[in-house]
Amino acid sequence: MSVHSIKRGRPLIDDKRRRILDAALTTFAERGYHGTAVPEVAQAAKVSTGTLYHYFASKELLVNEVYRDAKTRLRAALLAELPELDPYGLDRGRAWFTVLWDRLGEFARAEPDAFRFLEMQDHAPYLDGESRALELSVLAPLWVQGQRLTARGSDAPPVDVAIALLWGAFVGLVKASRLGYLKLDDASLAKAGAACWRMIAPQLSRTGEAPRAGREPQLPEKIERPSRDRAPKPRANDVAPELPRAREAAARTAVAPELPRAREAPARTAVATRLPRTREATPRANAPKNPRSPRRTSKG
Repeated sequence: MSVHSIKRGRPLIDDKRRRILDAALTTFAERGYHGTAVPEVAQAAKVSTGTLYHYFASKELLVNEVYRDAKTRLRAALLAELPELDPYGLDRGRAWFTVLWDRLGEFARAEPDAFRFLEMQDHAPYLDGESRALELSVLAPLWVQGQRLTARGSDAPPVDVAIALLWGAFVGLVKASRLGYLKLDDASLAKAGAACWRMIAPQLSRTGEAPRAGREPQLPEKIERPSRDRAPKPRANDVAPELPRAREAAARTAVAPELPRAREAPARTAVATRLPRTREATPRANAPKNPRSPRRTSKG
């Protein structure tokens, strides 16, 4: 179902109410709710301010009517004739997501003001009960289908988290394209959709079997687990790398180089050179008397 056919399904009567809604959508999208004055909407719709109040009694009633008008078209673009989700196969789940992603892209291109107003502004402060119910009617079918999909996997994010991730990613792409940071063509949009799918997809096999939780991976049987008591036997052609401890042990058992003190040790223990003895000052007690020495004679 084409988004353009949805747009042609809007009321085609050229009445003042339709002109006011279209002008208010454009003005609210550009300036926001709080930045828009009622006379500015009337001027854009080419009606008087009194005429605008004749159709909409207040600015809050006007913005809720604009919100419901745009949200209704978005709901039709996304959910009309949407195929049923089959959660029992990864390929079928991805096909369903791709259709939804492409429809969202078509709506953003066909109605940029409506998408900008709906998805890039905070409407919570002024939405009434009827507008909130319409918002839930868009999210509820997506939530139910997402719950069926994520329930098949153990590591998929919760469905509300997944919706927030996808919606935020798409809005960010459209905003970056509108500001000129990137070119959002069909190829870029398709690649972005594939990346978003991988982000939320549950880990399913192609047969639809979910992985068993708590099962540890098994090591191959050929790999030998070395025990703590003994080191693994090296192979024949393997050269064991020299470890720091091995180098340290070799250094301890090696002969230490000759140090200067080792060279000084022989000099200390060597026999000193024998010097000649000097004559003794007094003769030895038992030494013989020199016969040639003259005898002392005493006088008289």
